[in-house]
Amino acid sequence: MVIAQGDLVLATHGRSFWVLDDLALVRQMAEVAEGASAAKLFTPRDTARFGRLFDFGAPAQNGRNYIFVAGMMAAFEQAKTPGGETKRSWLDVGTNPADGVVVSYLLPEEAEGKLTLTFRDAQGAEIRTFKSKKKDEKPKAESAAQGAAGETDAAGESAVAPGESQPTAAPTVPPEDKDDEPKAPAKAGLNRFAWDLRGAPAQKITSGEGHKDVDLSAPRVPPGRYWVELKVGEEAQVANITILPDPRVSTTQAEYEAQYALLRRIHGMVDGAHKAVNRIRAVSEQLDGWTKRSEKLESGARIAAAAKALKAKLTAVEEKLIQVKARSNQDTLNFPVMLNAKIAALAGAVSSAEAAPTRAQEMLCEDLATRLSEQLGVLEVALAQDLPAFNTLVREADVPAIIVE
Repeated sequence: MVIAQGDLVLATHGRSFWVLDDLALVRQMAEVAEGASAAKLFTPRDTARFGRLFDFGAPAQNGRNYIFVAGMMAAFEQAKTPGGETKRSWLDVGTNPADGVVVSYLLPEEAEGKLTLTFRDAQGAEIRTFKSKKKDEKPKAESAAQGAAGETDAAGESAVAPGESQPTAAPTVPPEDKDDEPKAPAKAGLNRFAWDLRGAPAQKITSGEGHKDVDLSAPRVPPGRYWVELKVGEEAQVANITILPDPRVSTTQAEYEAQYALLRRIHGMVDGAHKAVNRIRAVSEQLDGWTKRSEKLESGARIAAAAKALKAKLTAVEEKLIQVKARSNQDTLNFPVMLNAKIAALAGAVSSAEAAPTRAQEMLCEDLATRLSEQLGVLEVALAQDLPAFNTLVREADVPAIIVE
């Protein structure tokens, strides 16, 4: 029995060994009075930001998944717990420790719907906030059991590392889950939440077809000092977080900061492109609606022509931002990738090493930013000039709010 790097390691003279992670937590728990009536936030252990290998495969869904990494195919089961957490259970490879900062807190009673975990930088700026599942929200595991066979849930990024713990229910394929935000556990007793060092993901494209399935993840924060705030109702506690650099590399703090700054810019570009696509599709849907409603009116032809002209401008921008012809991942082999995919791919290249970005990556970012800005400028002109003109036309045409055929 030995203590190594803050963990307790036990081994036999045979083939078995066990590791109890984070003795510092055990020591902190020993200081909590038995029967304490207030929540207690424990100080997380110092966490190294390790470099990581990138895997290939389809986006993870609840149920059986496969990924390809480092020349090996691995399988895992993914499921949502009744508390709203997404957890993975690896089937044929080992389970690594949590990938990120593990925050532990003790609750005297269940706090569903009134607990938040907020991660902030050293200056207090919010990086990301996680909430507990609402008390009246149906447990995801229960929803999965009641779902129709064959339906899938496009799960979002997990708040815990792959395989951190076993799912609380047998993995199933649930109905569509529109709320894929990671949830902070809020059960009575000891709770653990693994922060992946990232902020909120970029905006999803919420409707229509096209190459929407690009990486929306925010970049990991660089090594440094941070803090976490646990809020239960009106009571709040804070604890310091220290993120250390990968001990295997010689990357300087300045290089980490340069990488993070460029990745944040790229992340904002993906977010801006997807928000623009959502705006275009929302306006286009309404243009189609007004065209349909007015088609039998005297002003119908003029409204249809104006709508068609405006949609043409919007579609031209949309087709630069996203490959609208793609219906699956394989379609990206048949049609050229557009700006959202190019920008997301650049983020993957910049984050692929624990190092400062290269000059070529910075130059490519500038080029993509210019091309994105041009398209967003065209969109703003159309929404600022052509759209008000269309609204005026509809208003003057006095199209009835309800038309009975």
